[in-house]
Amino acid sequence: QYQISVTVFGKQHSNILLRNNACVGDIVCLSGPLGNGLFGMQNFKKFNKKNKTSSAYLKPKALINYGKSIADLASSAIDISDGFLQDLGHLSKASNVGFELSSGLIPHNSNLSLNQCLNCGDDYQLIFTVPKKLIQPLKKKMKRKKLEIYQVGNSIKRKNILLDGKITALSKGYKHF
Repeated sequence: QYQISVTVFGKQHSNILLRNNACVGDIVCLSGPLGNGLFGMQNFKKFNKKNKTSSAYLKPKALINYGKSIADLASSAIDISDGFLQDLGHLSKASNVGFELSSGLIPHNSNLSLNQCLNCGDDYQLIFTVPKKLIQPLKKKMKRKKLEIYQVGNSIKRKNILLDGKITALSKGYKHF
């Protein structure tokens, strides 16, 4: 039996976005639609073929350039690997804020329910927060770069995640152990 372990070192070349810098009043944003990873997995399991749909699951794209584009204006960020609500919960805990979201603003795969998309992992989109005064400059910057940005809610003082005014459960995402 063999075991391989890899460690990578590097230098930062721009601002680093951490989970713990969201502030009350920040705008919550998404880099893209939710659920494409889950739909890709379902497609692959059903047809056992690698195609454009299954590639969202089999070969997700790292949003490195997107992250670099938002780094100078966003206050915090996390990628969605365990599920939108679960990972937003990590951001909430680290920043000591809550979030109020509007379901009508959350982009998701139209082949799945919003509930499925909020709780599935393997999307690798970015959830990030932006101070209210910087949202317009960021939107202009992203438009120039032809990158999508979706405003889905606000950070709040209350330490819960509210969806359409109701407290949501955060325990439905991917379980590591």
